[in-house]
Amino acid sequence: MILRIVLTIIFSAANAKAANENAREFRAMCWLYNLLATPPPEPVLESGTDAATKSTLQEKINSIKTDILMLNLTVADNEVLATLKDTSKYANQAATQESGKKVAYFTGITEEKFAAMRKAHAKLFEEGQEGDKRRKAYNLPITAALKTKIAPIFYRLEQQADLIVKEAEFSAARIKTARAAAAQAQAEALFGATYSPKITSDTALEANIPEPQPANFPWNGGTRDAVCAEAAAADGKAGNALATDILCLCLPMHNGDSTNYCETKGTAPSSSTPISTPTLAAAEFDKIKATCKETGQGQSKEPTAPRLQAATARIFAMLGANRQGQTGGPNNVALNPEEGGILGVHEFYQTKPGCTANNAAPLTQGGHGICISYHNLLKDAGGIPWTAKITEAEQQLTKVHTIFNQAISLIGHAEAIKNQMTSLLLMGDLITVVQGTLPTASTQPTIEEQNKCKNPPNKTAEGCAAIDCDYDKTKKECKPKPGSETRAAEKTGDAAAATTDKCRRHNQKAACEAEPGDPPKGKAKVCGWIDYVDGEGKLDPPQCRSSSFLLNKQFALTVVSAAFAALLF
Repeated sequence: MILRIVLTIIFSAANAKAANENAREFRAMCWLYNLLATPPPEPVLESGTDAATKSTLQEKINSIKTDILMLNLTVADNEVLATLKDTSKYANQAATQESGKKVAYFTGITEEKFAAMRKAHAKLFEEGQEGDKRRKAYNLPITAALKTKIAPIFYRLEQQADLIVKEAEFSAARIKTARAAAAQAQAEALFGATYSPKITSDTALEANIPEPQPANFPWNGGTRDAVCAEAAAADGKAGNALATDILCLCLPMHNGDSTNYCETKGTAPSSSTPISTPTLAAAEFDKIKATCKETGQGQSKEPTAPRLQAATARIFAMLGANRQGQTGGPNNVALNPEEGGILGVHEFYQTKPGCTANNAAPLTQGGHGICISYHNLLKDAGGIPWTAKITEAEQQLTKVHTIFNQAISLIGHAEAIKNQMTSLLLMGDLITVVQGTLPTASTQPTIEEQNKCKNPPNKTAEGCAAIDCDYDKTKKECKPKPGSETRAAEKTGDAAAATTDKCRRHNQKAACEAEPGDPPKGKAKVCGWIDYVDGEGKLDPPQCRSSSFLLNKQFALTVVSAAFAALLF
């Protein structure tokens, strides 16, 4: 008896509340609507204080490309610079290959790269304070000798950077495609699979995804019940477009029902005239759209995979939860498992719950409700169409995020090459190729010097002087003179220099490699035939050089490389 009284009080109280019954579901669906109506944002790179400077991936790529081309032009010869400057004579790359004014440097270069080089040239030689500041930062002008030394290095670095930049540009194109695919999936989740015009990578993604024309609103049926009561996998039915389902939760069926079920501002939607066409449905949707767009004010509406997942989960956590009771308790008929697929307020008493709404007071009638039954779609493998489109959008948004992170790594590699080129310019005269044999600087006397002074015939001052040694008064013995180790090194250097001169006299490869004598340590021959020397460039014709010179020159470049690495890190 007590239980009956309690249940009667509970369900009578619930029945007393006749308006705003779907306000909670409406707000949840509107938050998802606002996320889907916002185009996927283009990811940006942030830099500067408090990340104040923002640039898109393509903007960053263009900036790095220009800077690297500009650095490469610092070592270009005057003919190249003059060609890029003369826009009248050389309007494009094709003009550099014309008979009578051909510039070999630009052979094989695309028009796109030629235009990029011209842009870099303009930036490098920009007049005014900014241009002066830039040239000073690069330590310009540089000497012809330094140009000769680092031009081959710059060429290789620029080629490496060009490959990286092309890969980054491909990533930017993939991001553009994925953003468009995500936007199309969002549009179809909102307005159905027939949404048009289709969004492609060429579509400008504005502030909001455009709504369809009223005649194309997703609504196909003679009445509210025909569209909304049972969701189905058919165009214009509940379950195919979020906009349709939002309207279903707010729209009465009976012309005598004026209840504002979604607590919207202004005139509430109604069926005073049967909503039998897409245009009529669009007019009713317009009544609730303003309130819908206010949902989540102050929060970011940029769609991300986690936000879409959370918003969708919030809606479906409400399935089967919005019951409207009657006086007295429900029976077993009301406890039907299909109720778990109902979204929105529905009568819950002594009949199977349903979403028919054709009554002036639908929540007082068995099997009625202002709701949508997703039961049939939920048990189908395809699920609810608009949720499938949201999943598709989530996948594309995740792809954008993944590709962008990969592109950031590429940008880092390109930036590193730019920094290497800048450091080489700033090192200037430190990049010196050492020719000849590097003497070994030793602080210890040679073995010969030590042995010579160790056992003199007469261990007196006069006896030590006679064999070119000093006399140690304390120990009363001879010792090597200071600087003897330097003199030994100088002798070694003189010998290497002599070998170098001996090799240079040959102008035939066979004679060069047949030079008699003892080859330097680690070398098979005294002399070697070469056609390229770092710091000197290509030797034309090839020349004969000392093998010890080549070894020591490599060592010198290793020293410079170590200094360069120290500058970078």
